[in-house]
Amino acid sequence: MNSEWLSPRKILENYVYAAFSDFAGAEEDLRIAVITGEVRARFQGEIVGPDLRGQIARTVYEDGNPASSSAGY
Repeated sequence: MNSEWLSPRKILENYVYAAFSDFAGAEEDLRIAVITGEVRARFQGEIVGPDLRGQIARTVYEDGNPASSSAGY
């Protein structure tokens, strides 16, 4: 198993564009995968752990955030 980090462009090319014809749906699914811990991610140089995943989830899906496309998850 290869444990190297892929560049964002390679993730998009290999996984997102290949699996989804709708980019908005793909972005939403990727966001959920990061929040639930299904995929590892980095944010501002730090690996996204449980605490940061919770902060992201609250920021994106709670408090009527206008950036949220599906508030109420």
